[in-house]
Amino acid sequence: MTSSAVALKGKTSKPRRDKRARPAVQSQNIDYALHTLGWASFQDLCISVFEEVFDRPVNFYSKTNDRGRDGTFKGLIHEKISNDKRSSTLQTKHFSQSGASLTLSSLNGEREKVRKLASDGLAHSYVIMTNGIVSAAEAAKIEATFLSDGALEVCIFGRDWINRKIHEHPKIRATVPRIYGLGDLSWIIDERAIAQALEVLGSLGNDMRCYVRTKAHLKAVDALLKHGFVLLIGEPAAGKSTIAANLAMAAIDISGCDVIRVTGPNDIVTHWNPKEKDRFFWVDDAFGSTQYNRDTADLWNKVLPTMAAALKCGNRFVLTSRDYIWRQARQNLKSESFKPLLEGRVVIYTEDLSKAERERILYNHIKFGDQPISRRRWMKPNLESIAALDNFKPEIARRLGSTFFTRDLDWTPEGLQKFVDAPRRFLADVIRQLPSAEQAAVALIFLNGGRVESPISEDESVQVVEKTLGVTCAAIKPAMEHLHNTLFLHVTESGQTYWTYKHPTISDAYATLISERPELIEIYLRGAKLPSLLHEVVYGTKKVIGSTLRVPKTLYDILAFRLKDASPQAARSFLITRTDAEFRKRFLQENPKFLRGNLGFSNPLIKDIQSQFFITIGREGLLNEQNRNDLLDCFASEIANYGDVTFLLDDDFISFIGPDSYAQLIEIARTDLAPNFEDLISGMADGCDEDNADDYFDDSSEALNALQVLFPEDEKVHSYVSTALALIEETVTEAKDNAEETGQNSWDDEGEQFAGTSYQTGSQRDSPFSESNRLATPSVFDDIDD
Repeated sequence: MTSSAVALKGKTSKPRRDKRARPAVQSQNIDYALHTLGWASFQDLCISVFEEVFDRPVNFYSKTNDRGRDGTFKGLIHEKISNDKRSSTLQTKHFSQSGASLTLSSLNGEREKVRKLASDGLAHSYVIMTNGIVSAAEAAKIEATFLSDGALEVCIFGRDWINRKIHEHPKIRATVPRIYGLGDLSWIIDERAIAQALEVLGSLGNDMRCYVRTKAHLKAVDALLKHGFVLLIGEPAAGKSTIAANLAMAAIDISGCDVIRVTGPNDIVTHWNPKEKDRFFWVDDAFGSTQYNRDTADLWNKVLPTMAAALKCGNRFVLTSRDYIWRQARQNLKSESFKPLLEGRVVIYTEDLSKAERERILYNHIKFGDQPISRRRWMKPNLESIAALDNFKPEIARRLGSTFFTRDLDWTPEGLQKFVDAPRRFLADVIRQLPSAEQAAVALIFLNGGRVESPISEDESVQVVEKTLGVTCAAIKPAMEHLHNTLFLHVTESGQTYWTYKHPTISDAYATLISERPELIEIYLRGAKLPSLLHEVVYGTKKVIGSTLRVPKTLYDILAFRLKDASPQAARSFLITRTDAEFRKRFLQENPKFLRGNLGFSNPLIKDIQSQFFITIGREGLLNEQNRNDLLDCFASEIANYGDVTFLLDDDFISFIGPDSYAQLIEIARTDLAPNFEDLISGMADGCDEDNADDYFDDSSEALNALQVLFPEDEKVHSYVSTALALIEETVTEAKDNAEETGQNSWDDEGEQFAGTSYQTGSQRDSPFSESNRLATPSVFDDIDD
C-alpha cells in the first residue's frame, strides 16, 4: 500500500471552526527542517504524528532492547478494528543531511529484522517514517521487498507527508513544541499573531531547537485544559519559564490567544477585560524572583477571586515560582478562593525529570551547542553520568553545550561533576573574569531589577555604573550585544524592547559576587531600583531564604536613605521581614512618618503582614499613644465592617491591645457585629459559586466560631451566629444546585478537544511517556560527535 493511499485512511479533517483561518500554504513549500532534529527528537515527533493522525497509541523502545523496532502499535493502518490485537511495528529513519533520500539500499540492514519480526507475528503492519525524500518508484521497491520478507502491510511516510501533517494538526505542534522554532511562523499562524509569537520565541533566545517535551510539559497542558490555570514549580534552572513559553506558543497557535506577560497580580487586574475571552496571562516568578515577597502574596489573595472570574470567561493563566519560594507563599495564600490551587491540581513540579528526559535534554544542548567535535568526543563517555547527577538541570545542559561558559572548565570527570554540582559558584567565576565593560553590563541589568530598556539611556543607574566601575554608557552598549544569547537576551514585550538576563540564575550568581565585595554592595544600595532593593537585601542579623545580599551595619545610612522613598506599607513590610530590631528602632525614631498613614489591613488580621509589623514594634516599645489609638480604631473597624474577630483570641494581639481597649473591642463585636453578621454574609453571597462554594466562607465561619468562644453564655450572640451559619449553608447549597454542566476548558481546534498526547491517568490512549509503555531507557549519545 503506498503512502499516499494510506494518508486517506487517517482521520479526516472536520470543517474548521476556529475564529481565524490558518494561513493557506502549498504543502510542497512547507519544510520544518526536520534534518536539524536529533534522531531521538525525530522519533518523538513521529510518535506524536502517528498517534494524532491514526488515533492509536504507540509504545517505544531503546536501541538496545527493541528487537528491531523503534515502536509498536496494534492493528493495521488501513483497517480500524475495535480491540485489534495484531502486533505491528513503527520504524523511524532520520537523516541529518537536508535533501537526503530514502532508498532500498539505505534500509538493507532492516530486511533481516523484518523477516524475524514477521515470523514472530510482530510485523502485521510495518510502518517507516522518515525525514528523507521518498520517490514513488523507490517506495514501491521498498514495499514489495518488505512484503516478500513477510510483512502483511508496508506503509512509508516521508518528509513531505510529515511536514504536511505537522501543518494540518496544531495538536502535534503543541506536544512537540520545538517545531515552532523550525519553520516559517506564517505557515501556521496569521499575521496578527506573528508579532506575539516572535515575542514569545524571543524570550527563549536560541533554545527552542533544544526543547524536549517532558511529563511536566504534558501535565501542564492537561492542567490548562481542565482548569485554565497552571503553576509551574521548580528549583532554579529547572525549565519553568521554557515550559511556560511553549504553552504560550501553543495558545497562540491553537486558539489565537493574546499572550500577556505581566509582572504581578496588579497587572492582571489592569489587563483583564470581561469582554476579552481569549487572553493568556503569563507571570514569571509570581511570588518573588529570588526570595519570597510576602507583600506579593497578599496582593495575590486580593486578585484570586478576579482570576476565578476571568477563568470563567475563557482566559488562561500560567505562573512560575521557585520551589522554596512557593513553600513559603502557600502558607499565606487564601487558596480557598481558588479551588484548583487549594487541591494542588494545577501545581506542576518541573524538576521531576526521567532518565530519558535528562539524557535527551543534555543531548540536544550538546548536539546543537558550539562545542567543537573534539570536546564532544571527549565528553561522550561521561554524558550519561552527567545526566544522572542529582543537580542536573536543563540550564546546566545549556551551559555545558556553550564554549562561553566552559572556557575555564577543568575537562576531567571531576571537573564536569563540579560544573553541575556548583553552578552558581561556577557562573560567578565566569562573570568575574569578563572584561570590565561586560561586567558593567551585568551590573546595569542587576541594578535595574533584571531588565534595562533598550535603547539604553543614561539614567541614574548608568551614571552609578560609570562613576563606580569606570565604564561609560558607550562601552556598555556593545558589551550587551556581545553577550546576547549567552548571558543576555534582547526581547520585546508589548512593543517595548529591553535587555534582560538569559536566565534568572545569572542574577543569583552576580548577587554572590556582590555579597563578597563590600564596595559592590554599596554600589547596589546607591544605584538599584527601589523595588529591586526592597526585595533583594537583608540587613544585619536577619535571615531570608534565598538572599545573599546582606547589608552590613556600616552601610546603615545608605540603606535608610533609600528606604525613605518607599511607600509606608512597602517600608513596613521591609522593616518587619528584612531588618533586625536594632535597625527598626533607629530608622523609625528618625522617620516616625512610617508609623502613620495607609493603615489599611487585609483579613484576617492575624495573617496580615502590616498588622504583624505594628504588633512587633509595639512589643519593642516604638509606638506612642496616638499611634496606638489610631490602630485600635482600625481594629474596631475591622470588627464592625468586615467581621474579623479571630485576632481577639490571639495572645500577641491581646497583649498589644491592653485590657481596657480589649473590653471595648469585645463590646463592639457583641453589639455591632453579631446582630449584623447575617447582612455581611448576604453581601458576600454574590461571589459564591460552584467553583469555590465549599471554601468561600471559611474566614467568616472561623469568625463566627470565634464569636461563640468569646461569648460562651450569651444566647443572643449564639442566635445571631446560628442564623449566619444557616445562611452560609443555604448560600453554598444554592450555588451547588445552580451549577451548570460545563464542558472541559480546552483549546478548541477543528471542533475537537485538544488533549496533547493524552497525558491523562486512565486514558484509553496511554502516553508514550508513561512508565507502563517505556520498556527500556533509550541511549541518545551515539552520534553526539558526528
